Amino acid sequence: SLHSMLVFSLLAILFWAPLPLGSNRPWAWSILQISIFLLMLGCIFLKKNVPFLGLRKFKTVISIWVVFLILATLQVVALPEFVINILSPKINFTADTPYLFISTDIGQSKVSLLKSFAYFCLFLCSLILIDNEKRVKKVLTLVLIVGSLQGLYGILEILLGFKFSLIFNFPIAEIATGSFVYKNHFANFIMLC
Repeated sequence: SLHSMLVFSLLAILFWAPLPLGSNRPWAWSILQISIFLLMLGCIFLKKNVPFLGLRKFKTVISIWVVFLILATLQVVALPEFVINILSPKINFTADTPYLFISTDIGQSKVSLLKSFAYFCLFLCSLILIDNEKRVKKVLTLVLIVGSLQGLYGILEILLGFKFSLIFNFPIAEIATGSFVYKNHFANFIMLC
């Protein structure tokens, strides 16, 4: 059924996400975001006849997400100078333009907004698709398997003395990083799993 296929797609996304350097490169997070947005479209199609996609009971947590997304969007929307003066009266204007941004790095703010929106969609997909105990167990089992594989890979990289990662030929220090770029990302992922 479509529901089962979408659950499998969700599991595939969760399996894929840490593999390409923890999805910490533009091409990797682009693949991840496109996959999440396609999954969200599938969930919308699946629940097209259900009011609010069946998410009404989660309105409080979804509202918190929406407020966060609105605040992130305000960072990248051009605002009139008087609004910026109200929000940040000590700002130093360097451009002769009637519109300014709250963000000091508009490019990175746009990237962060898109990532935040993708994670929000993944959250909604999880609420829609993981709707019984059997599916919860599948997700938790996958998380344990992925965490164990990452841990094993990180240990083997160090114990076998690899100078470069088997994934993307990335240089390895004497600290386990698994398929991640940075040791703390790897450690946090293992702890989360």
